Amino acid sequence: MSSVFHLFAALFGRILKPQNIIAAQSGKIKVFDIEMCVPRYIFCFHLQHCHSYAIVVLQLTAAKGNAMKMIVGLGNPGRKYEKTRHNVGWEALDKVADAAGIRVNINRYHGLTGMGVIAGEKVILVKPLTYMNLSGTCVQPLAAYYKIPPEDILVLCDDVNLPFGRLRFRKSGSAGGHNGLKDIILRLGSDGFPRLRLGVGGPPEGIDLISHVLMPFIGEDAVQAEALEKTASEAVLCFLKEGPDKVMNEYNKKSGTCG
Repeated sequence: MSSVFHLFAALFGRILKPQNIIAAQSGKIKVFDIEMCVPRYIFCFHLQHCHSYAIVVLQLTAAKGNAMKMIVGLGNPGRKYEKTRHNVGWEALDKVADAAGIRVNINRYHGLTGMGVIAGEKVILVKPLTYMNLSGTCVQPLAAYYKIPPEDILVLCDDVNLPFGRLRFRKSGSAGGHNGLKDIILRLGSDGFPRLRLGVGGPPEGIDLISHVLMPFIGEDAVQAEALEKTASEAVLCFLKEGPDKVMNEYNKKSGTCG
């Protein structure tokens, strides 16, 4: 297996970087995922080794041009945060990835990432592993490395000031009290990046804000959260296909279950 891997590394050594490679081993099966970004294409290698056989899968996807867009889903890592209000950005990003067939599993700059092409646009999908309040420590170095300007970074996050089920897209602006956005603004030195806020509603009487956002959805709320995240993923596709103005006009009107 190592000889196959080193052959590909030698062939593409000029564009491979250490953070483009992830290896996972389970029993006698070893998998290497390699992603490379060149001016017009995304290369995704999936090298699987089982016993004495090596299988190499090359996915080559054409993109419109040289620029890359970054889609960031904010949240907290760890099972105890799954399906909570604070993690709707993560969950929505997962739906974007699933629909596009992109695996977000390569650790770069303190975040899980995956590359691909959506609606003809080269994208890198990002789930920071820094916990919410330090999201910028993941986003900023990735943006610098791939030379992605703020206007091409779309951030998905929760918003307690929006009614549950509502979406709100903005091209730029303040953090509005959201610590994840606040850290990204601080690290980028700019608030000029678009963001899609997913409304999770404010806390009910007797529940403090932190407990509210870290509380998992249950019952009908869980169903509505799924619908909200799906609609948010569709808004991301709209952003990539038709641009920010279309998203603002179309999705800021969405309400209720976002079905």
